[in-house]
Amino acid sequence: MNQQIEMLQLISSRRQMLRWGLAAAVVALAGMVNGGCMMQPVQTAQSSGGGRVVQIGGGSGAPQMFELKGARVTPAPGLPTGEPDVIGLYLRREDQSIFLGTGEIQMRVTLSEGGQQPAAEASASGPTVEVVVNRNTEIYMDVTEISLEARRDGLEVQQLVEPLDSLNTLLESVNKTDTLTVWGNRSGDRIIARVIVYRP
Repeated sequence: MNQQIEMLQLISSRRQMLRWGLAAAVVALAGMVNGGCMMQPVQTAQSSGGGRVVQIGGGSGAPQMFELKGARVTPAPGLPTGEPDVIGLYLRREDQSIFLGTGEIQMRVTLSEGGQQPAAEASASGPTVEVVVNRNTEIYMDVTEISLEARRDGLEVQQLVEPLDSLNTLLESVNKTDTLTVWGNRSGDRIIARVIVYRP
């Protein structure tokens, strides 16, 4: 019988995005569940200590919940120091624009029997934002390795990024469970991107 893991994340700042790395955290937890390595369950869906609570349901028995505190990530040198103009879930591309879902992001991972890869999907509750990419836009991929232990125990981690040469290169890797962080200039209801950081 399949199990499902659900995690909610309200992304309101750059630091929150770095702390959680939503898809990676949930898939890593899925691997721990499959491997029989269980963390101490908590009894409520709202953490009083500012962490995130993951609920695991399905299969036999009552749903289980696990608390993640979130790693303390130091931003990479060279990136803008101010808060980004938008952080959101990748939705689609149209020509030189990408569209991001904002607001509360929900991740759902389905675990299947037989050792199959977990199936992940994500959705965003807020408005969709158009981000325009031009030849002056700097694009980076966040390659920071944040262990499940760092997320669980609130450990300190240094962010690492690698430059990407084009929007096409970015979209060879990005999927619809990934988040992007954008700094730029607003033009009407669009953002002309100066810097984009892609977090798998």
